[in-house]
Amino acid sequence: MEACGSNSVQMLIHYLSCLILNPPFPPSLPPSPPAVVALLETGDGTAFIYDLNTRLEPFPCPASHYVKRAFRPDIPMKEEYRQ
Repeated sequence: MEACGSNSVQMLIHYLSCLILNPPFPPSLPPSPPAVVALLETGDGTAFIYDLNTRLEPFPCPASHYVKRAFRPDIPMKEEYRQ
């Protein structure tokens, strides 16, 4: 760790990689990747998502914006697809 500098461990505290698994959707819906890997960056009261599988802007995307746009919690779903 010394080769990386004394601040490297402190900097890593602000990053978390996330594996997001997509449930299988019915064939009538457009296909989506089975999983997405994203990076969450936090610090100073802010949170940003780095996701190379979406086209959300701005990049990196504020976490609150990412959740609303990527997961679309406002779209009605059939009960059988809810978790």
